[in-house]
Parts: sequence; C-alpha cells; structure tokens
Amino acid sequence: MKMGFVQLKEFDAIYLGAVGFHGVPGHISLWDLLLRIRKEFEQYVNIRPIQILNGAPCPLINGSREKINMLFVRENNEGEYSGAWDWLYKGKPEEVVWQTGFFSRKGTERVIRYAFETAKRSGKISHKHQ
Repeated sequence: MKMGFVQLKEFDAIYLGAVGFHGVPGHISLWDLLLRIRKEFEQYVNIRPIQILNGAPCPLINGSREKINMLFVRENNEGEYSGAWDWLYKGKPEEVVWQTGFFSRKGTERVIRYAFETAKRSGKISHKHQ
C-alpha cells in the first residue's frame, strides 16, 4: 500500500469513485484505503454539492433546478472518521460498538475558513457578514 501512496503523491488530484467489492470486508476499503488517503494527503474538506439534474423530478413543493443549488462543506478527517472506536463482546449477545467523535481546533478552523471563503467567492455572503 505504501508504494501506491508514493505514486499518488506525484499527481495534483485523486479521482476516487465508489469503493468496495463483494467479499472484501468494509473496513478494508474504508480504513485501509479511503481514510488512509484522506489522512495521508490531508484531504480535510468534503464537498457535497446539491443540485437538481436536468430532467430529474424534484420532490420539494415549488422546488426547481434554478432554486436548488446548495453546497455542503464537511470536515473529512475528524469526527466519525477519527478512528476513536472499539468493539466490545464481539459475537456475544451483549455485543456493542461505540464510537467517539472529536474535532480539533485546527480541524474546525480550517474547514470553517474553507467554507466561508467558498461562500464569499460565490457572492452568497454579504459584506456585513465579513
């Protein structure tokens, strides 16, 4: 796997589609691939645009392609992706998995700053909010 990261470092972008394959446990594609890429390359911003595609029905009353154009910006390395979890009593009736999410000051500041600057560039923030 390390060799793959060395090769990826040569590029400006990583295009990664859906991951997972029948017979490969989910934790392999999540923890050993996706989350390692995010952490190794500090991909701390998760951008999720929401738009209605041409010809797609809109489930919202009075919704239209012109009216629905949102951009969600999420932190991509911390919170549920931090790895702070454990599996207790695995395979027993009292089996439980717990997960603790944490957000650092650095992590929250950089993703909030990214979201703010993105909104400012789009013209969706008035000068009085700056």
